[in-house]
Amino acid sequence: VMDVSGQSTSNGGIVIQWPLNGGTNQQWQLIDAGGGYFNLVNVNSRLVLEVPNNATNEGVQLDQWSSNGGANQQWLFTAVGNGYYTITGKQSGLLVAVGGASTTEGVQLIQWPSDNGPEQQWSLAPVF
Repeated sequence: VMDVSGQSTSNGGIVIQWPLNGGTNQQWQLIDAGGGYFNLVNVNSRLVLEVPNNATNEGVQLDQWSSNGGANQQWLFTAVGNGYYTITGKQSGLLVAVGGASTTEGVQLIQWPSDNGPEQQWSLAPVF
């Protein structure tokens, strides 16, 4: 799942994939940012998922940062079937992906062009 590494509450905390453990650093609130886009707010840190420095190139590692209304913090969810979605950055037009399509825990999330791979597909699970 999408996880803020080490339960960081600091700007620049890295976002990785990690086995589901129920921690609030693995929980994200979707806040409407307008135009079909959302901010992803981490429940633990109250910081948002972002592409650092407004980068638009592929391979940039994602982190969390204080919300500032920037397009680099806005995300579009597109259904791809079977309950999965791609998450596209407004600033770059690139998708949230697991680096190198790795299945190893701790690998950082990056932005990457669409390749229709499972490393770019995410499910949403409500937390009660």
